[in-house]
Amino acid sequence: MPHLIALLVVVVGPVLLIQHVTGLSFGLAALIAVGLVIGGIYALKERAKRQRAERRAALIAKYGSPEEADMILDAKIWTGMSAEQLLDSVGRPEEVDHAVTVKKAREIWKYGRIGQNRYRNRVTVDDGHVVGWTAKGG
Repeated sequence: MPHLIALLVVVVGPVLLIQHVTGLSFGLAALIAVGLVIGGIYALKERAKRQRAERRAALIAKYGSPEEADMILDAKIWTGMSAEQLLDSVGRPEEVDHAVTVKKAREIWKYGRIGQNRYRNRVTVDDGHVVGWTAKGG
C-alpha cells in the first residue's frame, strides 16, 4: 500500500500540478508530464555520456593507453596495473593490510565488507603493482 501511495504522488502529482498551473485537461497535462520526464531522462543520459567521454580523455592523457582507460572505466582489475590505476578503477579500499619483507612491500586491498574481516574482493599489490586478486560471489 505505501508503494501505491508513493507511485500516485510521483506520477499523478506532477500531472495535477501541470493541470492546475496551466488549466489544461488531465490528458494534456499528462502528455506534457510524460514529455518532461522523457526529456529529463534524455538529458541525464547525455550528461552521463559526456562525463564518461571527459573521464576517458583524462585517463588516456594520464596513462597513455585507450585500452587501459576503457578497462578502468569498466572497473576492471588486471595483473600489472599500478596502484594508482587500481584507485582510478575501483576506488579506495575499505581496509589495507601491510606486510614488508626484505624483497618487497605487499599490501592487500580489501573491498566490499561482508562480515568481520570478510570482504568480497581482495587485491594483492606488491611494490605498487597488482599481482593478483580474489573475488567472492554474492
